[in-house]
Amino acid sequence: HICGMCLQRPVGICGNISKIKGESVRCLCPPVDVQLDKDNKTMVQPDVLILCDQSKNTGRCIYGVSDMVIEVIRGIENI
Repeated sequence: HICGMCLQRPVGICGNISKIKGESVRCLCPPVDVQLDKDNKTMVQPDVLILCDQSKNTGRCIYGVSDMVIEVIRGIENI
């Protein structure tokens, strides 16, 4: 899924990275699995991830480390 935040703000994070890295930058939100090892034991789902190297996108998951990960931390008052 392409992140709605990035679609609404094309000059935001992804827009700025696109200027540096080129048009292949994608801003993705869950459900997107990121596989960190070869044996399928370490799968994570970051809140937002930036992917510049589209060859890491296997169609099933992102294989390897993405270029940037954003995790949203909520304060205890919001729990």
